[in-house]
Amino acid sequence: MRVLVTGATGRLGMNLVKTLNERGYETISFCFDSPAEKELRERLEAFDTEIVLGNMASGDGIVEAVEKADAVVHTAALMQEDRAPSRVAFFDINTRGTFCLLEAIRDRSKPIHRLVAFTTGAVYDVFSQEGPYVEEQELWPLELYGAVKICNEQLYRLYHWQNDLGVIVLRPNLIVAGSEPVDIWSPQYPIGALKGNAGNPRSVLCSPVPEPWKLIEEALEGRPEGTMAVPYGPGRQSWKWHITDARDVVQAVLLSLETADPSAVGEVFNIASAEPQLWSEVVPYVAEKTGRECVDVDLPVSWNVEFDISKARDLLGYAPQYDVFQSIDTALEYMAGGEVDVLPPGIPH
Repeated sequence: MRVLVTGATGRLGMNLVKTLNERGYETISFCFDSPAEKELRERLEAFDTEIVLGNMASGDGIVEAVEKADAVVHTAALMQEDRAPSRVAFFDINTRGTFCLLEAIRDRSKPIHRLVAFTTGAVYDVFSQEGPYVEEQELWPLELYGAVKICNEQLYRLYHWQNDLGVIVLRPNLIVAGSEPVDIWSPQYPIGALKGNAGNPRSVLCSPVPEPWKLIEEALEGRPEGTMAVPYGPGRQSWKWHITDARDVVQAVLLSLETADPSAVGEVFNIASAEPQLWSEVVPYVAEKTGRECVDVDLPVSWNVEFDISKARDLLGYAPQYDVFQSIDTALEYMAGGEVDVLPPGIPH
């Protein structure tokens, strides 16, 4: 089976091309035809993959790429609005590109075996909706990225029913690779979350205390550079997060490509690690492993992010293999210059 991977230079796409080739698949890598991504495309040359250049926003090159493939994994996306020339361009890359891909699949000479398509955990309101988040609950995006992904999900649903497209949609949350399993526990993340929700009365992070992020900043004052912070909410409740190792997401893609269970086709699946992570357990672990100091910070608000992955377990056989500590250990090995089995992202979160 020849598998087309869009967004092949991304943190997921490149790891997927690598693993598919190791599993005996032939791959076609759809890459953005831009001088800025030349170095990332060169990294793909280490794998036996056919590279097709194009542009998701305009649809250029998509028909050619789809005609070569038996199955498609659509990972191409732009997560940060500030990396697009405009919000219109951001929409075009993420949703017009998806529409062009679906039209190319519909119009090709014969049906494809499977489309594995990606959306995001950002379709949920993780700041006011109570977790664990389940696929059937109301979607309420907090930013344009989540909104365009909901548009895409509706397109996948339409083409599944209207054109009998064998699509499986995956909603991973915060995919990490390279040094990211270490980097994302920086105190800048809770500081940013508190600042970003300060004026939103719907959010659980809208604090009765003005500028609550300053409690973290003050706790770090006078301490060595790189000191880490453990955020606690009322009742000494540790904050909770839910990240996903890129290798587990690759597993979910392989299961989606290979499943023979018809009940999985046309469905949407949350993808995350087996369990959510407590900052109170993870931050001290990172601090100890990296020789940094760690300080507890009591905050007037709590934030608990958790995704229900039972549907993916039941219908796809998804079984995450990497807990957060394994991900951190792999990241530290990579940061020390060692060889690891996951490729680092060219563009960080």
